[in-house]
Amino acid sequence: MKLNYIQIVIFIFVILFSCSANKLLAQERAIEDYSREEISKMPYDWFLSLSFEELTQLSEKMGVSIDELLEMYITVSSKSELTPRESPGIVSVITHEEIASAGYRDLIDILRYVQGFSINYDADGVIGLGIRGNWGQEGKVLILLDGQQMNDGLFLSNALGNHFDVNQIQRIEISRGPGSSIYGGSAELSVINIITKSGDDINGGKIAFTYSALQQTFGRQNISVLAGKKIKDFEFNISAFAGQSYRSNKPYYNSYGLKDSSLFSDSYTKNVNVKIKYKNLSYKFILDNYYHLAIYDTNYYEYYNGFMSELKYEIKLGKKMSITPQINLKYNRPWYIKNEPAYERVAQTNTYGVNYSYQINKKINIIAGTNYDYYIGYYRNLFSDTTITFYNGQEKLLFHNIAAYLQTIISTKIVNFTFGGRYEYNSQYASAFAPRLGITKIYNNLHIKLLYSRAFHSPSIGNIIYNQEIKPELADIMELETGYRFNQNIFLTANIFNIRMNKIIVYFDEGSVWGYKNGNQLISNGIEVELRTKYSKWMSVLNYSFYKLKTTDETCIYLYIPPSFPHLALGQPQHKVTVQMTFHLTHKFSLNTGIIFFSKCYTYTELDEIGDPVEGEISSAVLANVYLNYSGLWGRRFNISLGIYDIFNRDYDYIQGYNGYSPPFPGPGREILCKLVYNFVDREK
Repeated sequence: MKLNYIQIVIFIFVILFSCSANKLLAQERAIEDYSREEISKMPYDWFLSLSFEELTQLSEKMGVSIDELLEMYITVSSKSELTPRESPGIVSVITHEEIASAGYRDLIDILRYVQGFSINYDADGVIGLGIRGNWGQEGKVLILLDGQQMNDGLFLSNALGNHFDVNQIQRIEISRGPGSSIYGGSAELSVINIITKSGDDINGGKIAFTYSALQQTFGRQNISVLAGKKIKDFEFNISAFAGQSYRSNKPYYNSYGLKDSSLFSDSYTKNVNVKIKYKNLSYKFILDNYYHLAIYDTNYYEYYNGFMSELKYEIKLGKKMSITPQINLKYNRPWYIKNEPAYERVAQTNTYGVNYSYQINKKINIIAGTNYDYYIGYYRNLFSDTTITFYNGQEKLLFHNIAAYLQTIISTKIVNFTFGGRYEYNSQYASAFAPRLGITKIYNNLHIKLLYSRAFHSPSIGNIIYNQEIKPELADIMELETGYRFNQNIFLTANIFNIRMNKIIVYFDEGSVWGYKNGNQLISNGIEVELRTKYSKWMSVLNYSFYKLKTTDETCIYLYIPPSFPHLALGQPQHKVTVQMTFHLTHKFSLNTGIIFFSKCYTYTELDEIGDPVEGEISSAVLANVYLNYSGLWGRRFNISLGIYDIFNRDYDYIQGYNGYSPPFPGPGREILCKLVYNFVDREK
């Protein structure tokens, strides 16, 4: 489907308006009316929206400097608290205010507006991630929920689509670069750190209902319940989410002509998140139950069930040093099929670790950690109640991993230095090492980052089952970012990257033989740019991302790259432009508009007469959304929102990010959504 003139005109108008609009609406609530408590809980983006005079008033009321007001600390790229401009990583931060005002439905919506990310189809109905021209599933993008790893324990993959509840999120810290030096072998290319609301953030209770309609059926129907409180040294939070969604308004035909004709049972989610903290002792528990209708030889339900738990205690040795022992237990049954052949795939990970932090002085910070991981994996046939014997002659695959990491940040007048690394010894594949070097500095309104990391993707249980000789995938990654703050309201950042992946882990299917093996080299480089404008009554974000691939590995060309276009990735547009604008029409009423442009891309769309995949083109597309949010009934107890997604009904598909013999999975098309939120505590009191 080609763009028509109306789409082009609207697209150009929004871009021009976002770059040239000024203070269109006057501020309704005066700065002096905010209490100290309200100011202390305001997000970073709210401060950025204020004028210099307003910031001066706030700083005088709080008794701090303007710079201290503008501090927003993040930990995703270093585990030590730094501002985004200082952090040794290419980082995007999305706050809960942005999520609410933009009307993001799930993690798919959020990541589509982040530079470098692509939403792709994996297999069996699973929606996964591409990042900077690379297929990001299976241990290359790590998703953390309150510090606990959500990647499945079998292949280290993720299943997206109405899975993570946006109502629970306080903020998301996204590192668009490697995280192996801190988080290990499931964070090769990116880390997505989801931080949910604390008991103090909730301060009572909240319930949210979401319902949406597609052209032929509903899109999603969700309920979310949050309860939490902080009472002196004790704090708790219990959140629950249940949802049912349908990701398309069209039937899906796989390469063999089989059709998923069910319109009302696409995916189901049930999860519970519990956080309890008393002084320095904390406990977290996540119960996750996600399943969807898949199609292969027939229609069947595929489950991704499990739980994660964490217990840790921070021991403070004075004001400068802390030691935090912790235990993490993770149990997964991913890719679990109840129908024939009905294999139960189980992956369990027990992690015992100690983290150290030492602030030697104002200039030097050291963080370090050690951990021991014990992995258990087995397959069981539910019909015969038998387990599969692995290559080691055992019915369970057992191996362990010992790791240690160290990172030092030294601040000087000229630059800040970050250096360190992570070393792992694994009983299955020997060792892996991920060094890290970074130079960052803020010079008034200008900041610069020069970063190098060697990252790795550890072979997972699912990889090792099919090939006990497989080795870690390695990636040498260079990144350069510069940003300039023109004034308190306008920010421009740009970065370039070069990713050189070696011993790339690839899936192969050679008829009667299939599994995983190490390939050769794949190189990805590109650029990402963002212009962010924020005023008290409106804001806009315009970003652009571009990548280019290079390889001489025939396996990579067949698996990840269309042979006719060796500089492109299968299913990932080379150019992506996003524009998002939010207008606070009154203190209670906001309007958000969003547009995403995808350039054309290529994938395998069908099979020929002998069963080989046929290359096809996916035309460029524009997705446009509008979202209205009113938060003002009964004080601020009751919020109501209405959104229209994919206004032009572009029906953009989820394109497979590798050659998996599957055509694109149909997208949802136009979706009309209504959301109701009730707070049990009046936020204005």
